[in-house]
Amino acid sequence: MRSTIRLGEDGIVYTQLIGTDSIEEIKEWAESLKKAIKSEYEKRGKVDVLTDLTGVKLTEDIKTRQVIADMQKENVPYIKKSAAFTNDIKIRFLTRLIARISGRRNFIVFNTKQEALDWLNKKEAKKSRDDVIEETVFEIYHYLKENPDADLEEATEYVKELYDYSAMEGEEFESFVVQLGTANITFNYIKENPEKDVHELAKDITENYGELLEKYSQE
Repeated sequence: MRSTIRLGEDGIVYTQLIGTDSIEEIKEWAESLKKAIKSEYEKRGKVDVLTDLTGVKLTEDIKTRQVIADMQKENVPYIKKSAAFTNDIKIRFLTRLIARISGRRNFIVFNTKQEALDWLNKKEAKKSRDDVIEETVFEIYHYLKENPDADLEEATEYVKELYDYSAMEGEEFESFVVQLGTANITFNYIKENPEKDVHELAKDITENYGELLEKYSQE
């Protein structure tokens, strides 16, 4: 396996994995990435990280997953947001699974590099209702693509682990309520409209949130 780690002019730490998943090579990459992230953190605070997984061939080996999960846990204090990208459905699923094991927040796996960069570069303002709906629809959609037999509870728990709003108070607690409502709507709406893509789903659900919430809450 070959790997690269570099700091971009935009301040993002870029890393790429290419090849097979030799446990020793994975460990070497994880240690190098951890050092690079911590070094940048000491210079300028929390950093964003972008991982290119288009050439990697991860397996379901538990030891390999645990090495990466441990690295992600240790990097939590130093990272603002982290994204990865690959068009391989299996790799996306395994990467998300590892993120869940590590308890990581603000980590998303995208299909393309541009999607990942757009998300990393998006300014972190207070999220609107529409922002929460869009991100929840996106994650539920892709989760169900990879786990077609999952039930509503499993899908909801998955998205809650990615975006944890449950500890918010006051007005911000609305994000948690909207997240749960959107998870319910998206799960059921996809079952009724399997031909729609994620953008159509997000548009429909955002524009008709109240009506759809009432409909599916009664079922």
